[in-house]
Amino acid sequence: MILPGTTAPEVVVDHRFLRIPEVFVEGREIEREFERGRSYWPIATSAGEKRLFLRGSLRGLEGAVDGERIGIERPLAMWELLLSLLPFALVGLGLPGGVIGLVSAGLNLQLTRRPWPTPARVGALLGVFALGLVLTLVVLGLMAARTG
Repeated sequence: MILPGTTAPEVVVDHRFLRIPEVFVEGREIEREFERGRSYWPIATSAGEKRLFLRGSLRGLEGAVDGERIGIERPLAMWELLLSLLPFALVGLGLPGGVIGLVSAGLNLQLTRRPWPTPARVGALLGVFALGLVLTLVVLGLMAARTG
């Protein structure tokens, strides 16, 4: 992406689930700095230094430069978000369900952003949920057999 109000340099944001984003300018990683508890990345441009602030959300990562918002990731539709978070329902099956549900939901949020056709993404999201449910039931069965 090119920052608003500039013509260069190209800025790339690498954002992965549960990790602090990494910002690269022309292939070189920019170190994160802090201002009043908020992190930002200083980007040198021909118009002077610009501060890139990033704000994560489940629906999609956003940035802001000089008060202007920048969409970093495609915003998820509500159905995509709900289907991605469906594995959190496994929390009702206790600690194993909670752990497996958290991992499954994280995987689903990554799969939702793949450039696959919609039916393939829906199938993958439901498949991850089904696999998480089966794995949770197996773990609970093993725990019951061990104590029983």
